[in-house]
Amino acid sequence: MNGAEVIVVDDMPDFTRNIKNILDLDDIGIKVFNEPEKFLDYSKREDFFSTKIIIMDYSMPNLNGFNVFQRLFEMHPDSINQYKMILYTANIDQVDIKEKEYLESVNIEIIKKPNIQIIIDKIYKKVNSCI
Repeated sequence: MNGAEVIVVDDMPDFTRNIKNILDLDDIGIKVFNEPEKFLDYSKREDFFSTKIIIMDYSMPNLNGFNVFQRLFEMHPDSINQYKMILYTANIDQVDIKEKEYLESVNIEIIKKPNIQIIIDKIYKKVNSCI
């Protein structure tokens, strides 16, 4: 696997397929992980560091998106802030106040699903700002 500019971690293939189809039109590299554990394993690889934006679903089996971001910060405390990070969820109320406070403190944006256009706009803004 080569590095990708965009990483999406979500166990719902319809959503990830739509984002991938849109980004493929402009040759923006994207990696999709259906299991958060596989994403965390990938984050140990050197090619992970070419990533520009990480988009994480909140509701997933075993680990929720908040837990995954926490582990990511534990694994890469010195380098993780270089990424644009988004947590998205269909129900923002399921993210409790302490989780929201933590996410805000580490500059992770929370977006309500299914705002695919907002997410795509943020991807293009981040990818194009790094050119």
